[in-house]
Amino acid sequence: MTVKPMAVGYQRARGGPEAPEVVNGRRVMSAFARREGYSLTEVFEENDPTKPTAALNALVDVIKRLELRVVIVPNVWHLGRTAWTQQATRRLIERAGARVDVAESPRDGGEPRRGGLAPTGDDQTPVRAPATPPHRDHPRPRLVRMVPQVRRTVWTGRLEVPLSDRRDVRTGALSLVARLDHVLIWHGSRLLCVLDRDRLRRWLRDPASAYPQDDVTLSRTRRGRLQLLFDGAPQLVSRETVHHLAAVV
Repeated sequence: MTVKPMAVGYQRARGGPEAPEVVNGRRVMSAFARREGYSLTEVFEENDPTKPTAALNALVDVIKRLELRVVIVPNVWHLGRTAWTQQATRRLIERAGARVDVAESPRDGGEPRRGGLAPTGDDQTPVRAPATPPHRDHPRPRLVRMVPQVRRTVWTGRLEVPLSDRRDVRTGALSLVARLDHVLIWHGSRLLCVLDRDRLRRWLRDPASAYPQDDVTLSRTRRGRLQLLFDGAPQLVSRETVHHLAAVV
């Protein structure tokens, strides 16, 4: 079971949330996060022409509150349309406590770069990256979820949880994504359930009865293992993993 460090994405979303360029930006950031071992938990998108830095301001606030260390952008155009604005945006993010990782699309011939912008010359001015700037059309605003203030000891991130059957034969794995106030359980590309974090924490420590939620039912076996029932088939999580979940959730 591995714990991946958290990262968030940022891009300028022109053309609407389903525009090909916006969708491709999410794909590029997600692929970069997987390749570098991050858990991409949120993507902040600028799409309100009346508030051109609303998502950036929300991003900076989340960096400070959660002490995030990595912000991923598809390419340097999403930091600004000029070298000056790119540098200014990067400095704002760095002052909040995170670094900027540029994940350029392979179709543009660029290589992913960690902790910086495009290559720089002797004057340290970023060289224009070989990527297409975001479209100029202005879509409808998309809501950005604001994260409330919490204690810094609360862990957030992703856990890969191995599954087995009743004969202890490995059957696959779940992805457990811990957010500030809820926990998401994924099986492959399918979201099984969204659990209230406080309620899950209490249940893990005192599982008096089954815990049904959305497409899955959680219960504890006599041997202390966690049983997840979905699609009519019980899947088991080891007792050691259950103890770890109870400690971090």
